[in-house]
Amino acid sequence: RLTLSTLPSLLAVSAKLLCLLMVVICGAVPSMVRSVRLYNDCSGSQVRVDMRGRVLADDVDTPDRFRNLTIRSLDFSVKLTIFAEESKRFLCFNQKWKLVGSKRFRGEMCQFYENMVQNGYNRFRSVADETRFMGFNRRGKP
Repeated sequence: RLTLSTLPSLLAVSAKLLCLLMVVICGAVPSMVRSVRLYNDCSGSQVRVDMRGRVLADDVDTPDRFRNLTIRSLDFSVKLTIFAEESKRFLCFNQKWKLVGSKRFRGEMCQFYENMVQNGYNRFRSVADETRFMGFNRRGKP
């Protein structure tokens, strides 16, 4: 029975249950970060971002560490950022829609939607302009 004398203990139990529920929910959320190497089928090479911010998919003799990328979701949406760990740069589109490595995050110009296509590959589409995709020619240039 709920009385004025039992109300404080009931509220304390409710607060403890709420805290426990919050911990369980936070612990149940899967990691929204993954380390990848992106392969470009057209050039037959992996995407790299060098220290100058150039984005290429070629076989030039550069250390493999420039090809290590991290895909991260900023929130629980499907918008992703791609970050080059070694060069400390975000993969972004510039004003002319060329792929560049940017030292600072520039909002939607640095965000992508990931689509899986039939042949097992993933395509990355710009959040800022959904008609723009990440792509490279046979020589590995964006």
